[in-house]
Amino acid sequence: MNQFIFIFILIISFLSCKFNPLGGNHSQIEIGNTPFLGTPESFFATPSLGNLQVNLNWTDAKNADDYSVSYGTSSGIYENIVDNCTNIKTTSCIINNLKIGTKYYFKVTARNIFGSINAKNEAAITCCQRYLYVSNSNDNSIYYCQVSDDGSLSISTCGTAGSGFSGPTGIAILNSGAYISNSSNNSVTYCQVSGTGIFYGCSTASASFSGPNAIVVDSGYIYVLNTNLNSVSSCKILGNGILASCITAVTGFNIPLGLTIKNGFAYISNSNNNTVSSCAVSNGLLSSCNYVAAGGFAQLSGIDSNNDYLFVTNFVGNSVSSCVLGGNGVLPSCLFSSAFFSHTSNISVGSNGFAYVSNSTTNNVSACLIGTNGVLTSCNAVYSNTSVNTVKLN
Repeated sequence: MNQFIFIFILIISFLSCKFNPLGGNHSQIEIGNTPFLGTPESFFATPSLGNLQVNLNWTDAKNADDYSVSYGTSSGIYENIVDNCTNIKTTSCIINNLKIGTKYYFKVTARNIFGSINAKNEAAITCCQRYLYVSNSNDNSIYYCQVSDDGSLSISTCGTAGSGFSGPTGIAILNSGAYISNSSNNSVTYCQVSGTGIFYGCSTASASFSGPNAIVVDSGYIYVLNTNLNSVSSCKILGNGILASCITAVTGFNIPLGLTIKNGFAYISNSNNNTVSSCAVSNGLLSSCNYVAAGGFAQLSGIDSNNDYLFVTNFVGNSVSSCVLGGNGVLPSCLFSSAFFSHTSNISVGSNGFAYVSNSTTNNVSACLIGTNGVLTSCNAVYSNTSVNTVKLN
């Protein structure tokens, strides 16, 4: 009798199978409590700072073949389908290219040949607020301001993100966490970051550096400039934010002050001889380092990049240089912005078409449009403090 019932269910299920617009041949039986299929549980969404994306997670549903996620901007209406979150075997996925300040609603559906079941709850979240972080060496704090879609800073939302650091220099954001290099005690601090941009739960991640300055996260490693040793250290990033297996990744620079990584290459600004070094990056090591830009600079300091250009601040020249990013770590040509800054010490470039430049003499931050040729234009002071050092857009 039990065998007959099981065979009957199988026949009905297979007869009802047809092409599913979400992909795969799955039953079109109405979504609900279907035989032999559990329900996805604990469905939740978390924003990923600075990436305009949301991370979705849920627990495995019993006997599920795969999962699909859809979303929308109204509760109960999920009109958007994303390829990388359709017919997936894992219990997590990432939705990209979302809009700052927009509230999104997400649905996850588990499926097998017998049908489909939605998670009991929808996940809802307001996406991806963007913040500009500014280090202040006078009071050993990190400040933040909310950044609007047009690149301006919402001054009413500025405040202290975290305090109690020790000569904070570099800032790196990874998902919902932040790493801060402390030049006074040769350490790196790890802090969790709330959805409103505030640091909490800060602790020492590692204390094996020497004059740590710029800091960058890339592919499971963190890279830290050691200005005192003219070197770069690398450490593996553990799940709890702690850094492990720290090593000297490369040496031989000339008072390095800036570091950025793009397309498998690290770019280091050498302030003492006004050059930019390029090194291949792989698994925590830097190799095949060469000078790829020299001449015309004036005491290089901060450095950052977008998809097309490398931007370097000229501290004495009161300007920013923009260099075309060529293949294999080469910089074919560089242009120089007008001298409308005041001892430019650092720069952070965002995907919103703006660059943020710190001016150490006037202790303020300039927001500039990035022109089609990479040159910065229409710069305006948007933030000031008692000390302005590193700037970092999340």
